[in-house]
Amino acid sequence: MRKLNEILCSLLLGGIHVEVLRSEELVIGALHDKANLVAYTPSLHANLRLNWAAPTDRMGPLIHPRVLMVDEMHKAFHQGQQVIQSMLSFSSLFLLSGYTAMMYRNNSDALNNLWITVEQLTEHIWREQYLKNRSSFPVYVAKAHSKPRIKKRLGSISTKHKLLCLSNIFSKDCYRVLNRARRKRNHLAHSGVVPESNLIEQLWSVLPELIEVASDTKHLGLRRLSGGAMENWDIPARTDFEEWVNLAKAL
Repeated sequence: MRKLNEILCSLLLGGIHVEVLRSEELVIGALHDKANLVAYTPSLHANLRLNWAAPTDRMGPLIHPRVLMVDEMHKAFHQGQQVIQSMLSFSSLFLLSGYTAMMYRNNSDALNNLWITVEQLTEHIWREQYLKNRSSFPVYVAKAHSKPRIKKRLGSISTKHKLLCLSNIFSKDCYRVLNRARRKRNHLAHSGVVPESNLIEQLWSVLPELIEVASDTKHLGLRRLSGGAMENWDIPARTDFEEWVNLAKAL
């Protein structure tokens, strides 16, 4: 399961839309006569493969077929693997889970998982690019680092983000989004306040910059994937439920 999700996350980092694989989605089966795969759990793919699917189910995947070129998948996977292997502290599951949750407007899960990714990337950047290169930064960075109020909070993610931004390791726009996302994540954890979708989309928009900085990668394919949901979840123009109320009374 872990390796399968790592493969999927590699494709995601390379710019191909994929979703996290969960244990309940696995098809359990066996190889029969060394040639035929027999599925013990129901699934559309198994029904299609064994010609058990109804005609309408067979036509469904053909209405809006998804076309992926093998060369495109190879390039995406290769770039994703380079990113994953460049960071020991990076867990592909959380990025993949956060992206999937964001696509389905599960904002709480999206923020929790994406923020774990942010903290993993931050720790890697802090250790590999800030602490190892402190002497090369401008004097004002050293002064900020030496302030008693800052030194007491060097372990906090907010302080690290502030110093990383001050060192121009990532942009001010990235810092502003991370600062807002951190506050919303705290509100979620301590008060149960569910974040809005636009916050998740803003956080997603700055993640490629963090990943590129942490992995020393350029032109990450992930930038091609927007943070918008798969469906339009806006409030419909017509919100009059009088007909439904009358129907309920008549039953």
